[in-house]
Amino acid sequence: MNLPGPSIALPAPRLDLRRLVLVGIGLPVVVATVTYLLMNRFLVGVRPVLETTFGLGCFVLEVGLVGVIVGKSMPHPQLRWLLYGWMMVLVDLLVCSSALNLADRYYISEILPAAALVAAQIGLAILWGTLGTARWYWRAPFALALGTGLLGFWVLYVAGWSGQLMSGILVVQAITLTLMSIGLRVRGYRLIQLVASEENVAGQNSRRFQFAIRDVLIWTTVLAILLGLMRGAGMLVWVTFTDHPALYFKATVALLSAMAILFALWSALGQGHWALRYSLLVIVLLLVGGAMGALSTYGEQLFNLWRSPKIRTGWSYYDYDLYQWKEVGWWWIAWMFLSGGLLAASLLIFRTVGYRLVRSGKTREKTKA
Repeated sequence: MNLPGPSIALPAPRLDLRRLVLVGIGLPVVVATVTYLLMNRFLVGVRPVLETTFGLGCFVLEVGLVGVIVGKSMPHPQLRWLLYGWMMVLVDLLVCSSALNLADRYYISEILPAAALVAAQIGLAILWGTLGTARWYWRAPFALALGTGLLGFWVLYVAGWSGQLMSGILVVQAITLTLMSIGLRVRGYRLIQLVASEENVAGQNSRRFQFAIRDVLIWTTVLAILLGLMRGAGMLVWVTFTDHPALYFKATVALLSAMAILFALWSALGQGHWALRYSLLVIVLLLVGGAMGALSTYGEQLFNLWRSPKIRTGWSYYDYDLYQWKEVGWWWIAWMFLSGGLLAASLLIFRTVGYRLVRSGKTREKTKA
C-alpha cells in the first residue's frame, strides 16, 4: 500500500539490501546526532540572535535533506515511507522531549523548533488527507489520527506559559490549513505523482495544470482583500471595545499564516525554477513574520495615532489572550520562517519521488488511482 497517493503501473523496484542497511541504519544515526547537536549547541538556552538563527536554518535544512535522501535512495514505496516515518519519529522524540521540559519557561525561542515541527507534520497530515488521491478509507483515518494525535499531545502534555501559547497558535494554523486545503480541493487540486514517461507524453499539460506562481498570487490577493475588509471594519485595530479583541488579532495571524502556507506549498510542490521558488519563500516568510512582529510591538502605539482623542479611554478589562500573543513580539519572524520552512522541507520527499500539486484535467487522467 502506497499511503501518500495513487500507485503507478510500473514494475516493482528491486530491493537493494546494501542501500537499505546504509540508509536504514546509518542515516538515522546521523540524523539523531545532528539533531542533538543543533538543539544543545544553538537552540536550547538563552543565546545570541545569530546563533539561534543559524540553528533554526540548519534545522529546516536537515528536515529537507532527510526527505530528499530517503526519496532518492529508497525506490521501494513501502520501505521509503516506513523509513521516513521512523526518522521523523526519531526527530520528534529528540525535539519534543526538550519541549516538555522547557514549556514552563518564559523564553519562547527554546520551544519554537518543537512547535514548528509539530505544525509541519500536522500540515502534512491535513494536506495528504485532503488533497491526496489514495482511497479515502485509508487516507482519512490515517491523516485524522496523525493530525489529532500530534495536536492532542501538544495541548495535553506541553504545559506552561509558552506551551499554552503555542497550543493556541497550532490550533489556529491547523484550522487555517484545513480551510485552505478544502478550498484547493474544491478548485480541483490534487497531489498527483508524475513520472518521466508521462511527462514525455503530456509535458505541456503537466506544466499547464501544476500549481504555479500565478495561482499563489491569486490566492494571496484574495487573502489581502480579506485583511483589507477586516481593517475597514475596524477589526485590526490594536485596542477595540468589543468583548474579545484577541479574536481579531488571531484572525490576522490566521490570514498571514495562510499566505506563508501558500508559498510553502508552491515552493515544495509547484511549478517554477527551484531558485525562484525557495528565494521567494524565504522573502515572504520573513516579510510576513516581520509584519506580525511589528503589529505585536507597535500595534498599540499605532492605534493611539489612528483613533480620535475623544475616545481615548482605558481597557474595559484585561484581555489575557491578546497580551499573551502580543508577547511573541519579533519572534513571530522565527515562527513564520520555521513553520513555513519546515512545511516546505517536509514536503520535499513528495517532490523528490515525483508528486506535484496539480489541478484536475488532462494530466490527472494520465495517472491511475
